[in-house]
Amino acid sequence: MQNIIFNQIKDDSLRIRVAQLLDIPAPQKNIEVVQLPARDGELTIDSGCYKSIEISAEFNYVGNNDTWWSTWQQAKRWLSAKDTTLILSDNPYYFYKVYYVTIDTNTRESLRIGKFKATFICNPYMYRTDGVVPADVTSEEILFIDTDHALIVDTDGSAIATTDKVILIDNHYAKSNPIYTVEGDGECYLQTINGYMRINLMQGSVTLDTDKEVAYLSNGDSANRLVTGDFSVLRLSEGANYITLESLANLSIIPNWREL
Repeated sequence: MQNIIFNQIKDDSLRIRVAQLLDIPAPQKNIEVVQLPARDGELTIDSGCYKSIEISAEFNYVGNNDTWWSTWQQAKRWLSAKDTTLILSDNPYYFYKVYYVTIDTNTRESLRIGKFKATFICNPYMYRTDGVVPADVTSEEILFIDTDHALIVDTDGSAIATTDKVILIDNHYAKSNPIYTVEGDGECYLQTINGYMRINLMQGSVTLDTDKEVAYLSNGDSANRLVTGDFSVLRLSEGANYITLESLANLSIIPNWREL
């Protein structure tokens, strides 16, 4: 039997059950087709993005005559949630981001039986449940070297390091849109091979959401005025990603691991 957990509530906790296994559609690329009158065939423009997917589920329930309506009302309230998550019981390590749900007519086959269909409009990616917590990252200091590529050392013989840190994070999944939280004081730069963003930390920690392309403070207020640069340069490509933090600030990364 397959169950679903939507908005952190399991279906059978409401005395509702999925009637059959859910079919999961494959995401389709968002490709624009252009036809030119003086040219054979078609031209295509690939945006690199994918269209939303629709996951449909047939639900049914059986109860006493006097609970039919209350169960139906609970179901409608449950499925009215927006911008939340959907987990399938046979794939508990992944979840879908649900934009909203549409509900069809409840077919009342008897006084005790209800049957209806719901369609979950979702982000095309499957997100890992372990990708929404801060990732374990490896941080290394950057050391000074002279023109002969020898380490510059202090009077006690220890290598002299800069205040910068290089962080290695491996992405074994599809390209992701992480959330960075930088804590410190003053101005710092967060840099990848694709570019950098400048962050003013005069008001404490700043969080950068590369999916929504917004920055905010720890109290939720907007911090867009405190950052400069393109959020897209901080997204995590497949494979090894080296991130340089040019300051004494501390960095936390929620990677948002995902797959198609």
